[in-house]
Amino acid sequence: MTTAAATIKRPARTGPDRVAVIMFSLAAFFCVLALLAHQLQASTPRATKRPRVIVVRRVYQTTVVTTLIGSGSGSGSGSGTSVSQSVSSSGSGYVPTPAAPTTRASG
Repeated sequence: MTTAAATIKRPARTGPDRVAVIMFSLAAFFCVLALLAHQLQASTPRATKRPRVIVVRRVYQTTVVTTLIGSGSGSGSGSGTSVSQSVSSSGSGYVPTPAAPTTRASG
């Protein structure tokens, strides 16, 4: 006994199978990805080199010698000498941070 459903044949599928469609889709994706990577690489100029930045740090040292005349106690050797020195540098390597705020708790 044969049934009517068993005797009906399906029409043959035409076109690529599932594996071929997946492989084609992956190949197309990687081709587009490679094209975009090439365009990104071509957009960055390689011929122009950025100039090197050189930081020059200069330290200036100033010494002031001041001789005070007549500041003694009235004796013959009344000359006194005071020396002051200041050092400044351009290009700060250290930036002082402000002190932490103090808080008070009522107790």
